[in-house]
Amino acid sequence: MQRRALELLLDALAPGGLLWLGAAEWPAALAGGRLEVLDRRARLFRAAGGGADA
Repeated sequence: MQRRALELLLDALAPGGLLWLGAAEWPAALAGGRLEVLDRRARLFRAAGGGADA
């Protein structure tokens, strides 16, 4: 169910959009390359496809 929930979030996230997860959450294998880590400690990620200023 967690994997499906993450898939739904990623499908809804615009390119370059931000995803902030809780302390106990970490996307498996960064969701197949669909996310990049912006701040590991804060669990902040950006959806692939966004520009540097997204």
